[in-house]
Formats: sequence, C-alpha cells, structure tokens
Amino acid sequence: MTGVSLDIRNGEYFVLLGPSGAGKTVLIETLMGLHHVSTGSVEIDGVEVTELPPEERYVAYIPQDCCLFPHLSVRDNLLFGARARGTSKLDREKRVTETVDLLDIRHLVDRPDVISLSGGERQRVAIARALIVNPKVLFLDEPFSAIDEYLKVELLKKLLQIRESLGVTMFHVTHDHREAFFLGDSIGVMLAGRLHQVDSRDGLYHRPQTIEAARFLMTRNIFEGIVEEISPDGEEALVSIGVLRMKGHPSRPMAVKQRVWAGIRPEEVKIDPLPIDWTTCDAGDCNAMRGVIRRRREQFSSFQFEVEVAALAPVIESEVLKRRTCHDELPAGAEVKICLSRRSLWLLPRD
Repeated sequence: MTGVSLDIRNGEYFVLLGPSGAGKTVLIETLMGLHHVSTGSVEIDGVEVTELPPEERYVAYIPQDCCLFPHLSVRDNLLFGARARGTSKLDREKRVTETVDLLDIRHLVDRPDVISLSGGERQRVAIARALIVNPKVLFLDEPFSAIDEYLKVELLKKLLQIRESLGVTMFHVTHDHREAFFLGDSIGVMLAGRLHQVDSRDGLYHRPQTIEAARFLMTRNIFEGIVEEISPDGEEALVSIGVLRMKGHPSRPMAVKQRVWAGIRPEEVKIDPLPIDWTTCDAGDCNAMRGVIRRRREQFSSFQFEVEVAALAPVIESEVLKRRTCHDELPAGAEVKICLSRRSLWLLPRD
C-alpha cells in the first residue's frame, strides 16, 4: 500500500471498495493491529493506537467466513469475546439480550451448536458476537460474499439499522458496487494498493478523481477531448471530442487546450425516437446529437442500447428503465436523439 490517508467520523458507515488483490484486507488488518505500520499512525476515537496490540484497540472483526467455533453452543459463541475481555456476567447477559433482539436471533440462542445454522443465521450470530463487546469500530471484511442476493439485501438493511440504533463506527470491505453504494456514508476506492478516492456516492459517480476509479465504477462511456473554454467559476468547460463539441463539469482544475477524458454513465444517457421536435429539447442541460441503435439488450428492469454516433467511436452506451415505454419499440437500426447531460458529463485531465 502507498499513501493511504483516511479520516472516518465517529458513527460513520465507511465502505472500502475494490477488486480482489487491491489491498483491502491488508489495510483493514493493519488498522486492527495485525500488521506493523512502517510510516504514519493509526488513531481510534482520538487515541493513537499504532503500537497497541489488537486486543487493546477495542475493535471487533467479522471475516468472510464468520469464524464461529463449531465446538461451542450459540450462546458460548456469542459470549466468547465478552468473556475474553473480562466483562462482568451481569453486563454480558444484558448485552446478549439487547443484541439478539436487535438481530432477531433470540430463537437461536439455546442451540447446542452452530453447525445446523443457515448461512444467514451464522452471519447474524457473528455480527451479534462482535457487537456484544461494544467495540469502538466494527470491521467487516467481505461478510456477505457467499450469501444469496435476497438474504444479502435483508442483512444489509439490518446493518444500517444497527448503525442507527447503536451509533457504532463501521468499516466495511467489499468488491460489490451495489453493496458499497447501499451502505456507505462515504466510500473509498482502492486499486492496486492505492486509495484513489474517498467520497460520497454522488462524488464517485459524477466527479471521479482518476480515470482508473472511473473505469472501475463502470463509467463505460469515456472519450478523449481537448478543452476549448472554461467558465469563469471553473464549474463548466467546453470540450471538443472529435468533430463534436460538448459541455461538462471538471472533476479537477484544468486549463484551456488541456487534453482531458470526458465520461458519462450509461444510465445518464437519454435516448428518444426520431422524428422529434428539436426545438423542445432541454438545451440548457443537453449535449444533443443524432445516432443509430446498433444493439439492444433487454434486462430485468431496463433496456441497454449501443448507439453509433458519427465521428464518435466506437459507440455510446445507454441504459433506460423499462417504465419509459417508448423504448419498447426501438429496434436495432432505429434513428434516435441522444442527450448527454452537462451535469453528468465529467471531465478529467489526461496529463
């Protein structure tokens, strides 16, 4: 890892997003005290813990495989951390009662072992065990990667409920974009050992700070351009992309004549069938052009289109929700009007 700097607020749900091998687990293990910090420092709740062992950092950890003890009952699994920390029996039992009710697992507490638990039940027991010790930070490392999608959504909702109820700071590691954007108050994108950007959902989608982060976040429409004009406040720029001219918003400061990347997400690309009255277009926010549909795919809740625009290679991708019924009758070969929103077209220096 290089140049990692993070400042996470108390009570925040922070998500570290990145592909396998990006260094996410190494970072989380370093923060927990499992790896030595060669430079810099680690603070938790305003206290420097760089040289403290894991057990003195008052954190809890939920790994991908839960790590429940198969030879212990559910109750003994729940109490394991609290007993190890020397919590009094009265406080332990109080925490167990509060936590199992919060996670809806009271009916599991008296099970003689954890082997018979389903995947979702095991995850809830693991979360409860971590919360019973009242950690300052709860670390979660890909906790739901082996769980089916429906159950995962239910557990994600439960995590947000826990954060709201207890106010615990959460540090969640995942490779799943939807999981990250569902949970995160702020999200960090880590690629190849480097933290490329820490931002809100909107900031990551519409103001990427590196081209690598933009590509990882599935901005599939990316073009090369040159800046021609910049507004006095620096919030908008006119760029030439081939023979086309478009307006967008800079993600970082830039200069006239500078080479840039211009990008927009498929769901931000609007298409409408021709002929239309071009005088009624929302010219205030629209980079409008004509194109021809080359490919159409039907998804569960949307249509995906690949649209060819003269002098703009190779194609523009658009994803449109099915509720816009006019798109039901747009076959390959149909002429369409395309609108690239100025607010959604980001510009990023190529240098």
